[in-house]
Amino acid sequence: MLKSFDQHARRLIAQIRLPFFGRITRTGKTVQVAGLNGELFPEVVNLQQVGFASGLPQDAEVVMLPLMGKTARSVIIASRGGSVLVTVNAGETCIYDQFGHTIKLTESGIAMVGNVTIQGNLTATGSISDQYGSMAQMRVIYNGHIGHVP
Repeated sequence: MLKSFDQHARRLIAQIRLPFFGRITRTGKTVQVAGLNGELFPEVVNLQQVGFASGLPQDAEVVMLPLMGKTARSVIIASRGGSVLVTVNAGETCIYDQFGHTIKLTESGIAMVGNVTIQGNLTATGSISDQYGSMAQMRVIYNGHIGHVP
């Protein structure tokens, strides 16, 4: 009886697949992934954290986890690569896309590359400046032109 159970357990374990690497070959709501051994997975779901979504670019490397050990039920649990690679220092975080836009959280503050569009209000408790000066300086110049004293 024990020998029969042991053989059955070995057959079940042999059917279970461990996590594996692949490369995105087609993008979309579900993606197509080519495994490193040439296997093709046509409809793979990219699992992501709530509140964060990203479209995986062509040729990104992924780690896939076969749910319940079944290859046909594989999901993507991690990714890297694509045409843009970003490096960060210890303790930093960066959100980026494949078009060169970045939001980098560093020890000294937040650095952004790209245009910013705000739908709603923008409130600052500190100064707002550009290459020509601060808003407070611009306000003084403007008020001087119109003869207005705040």
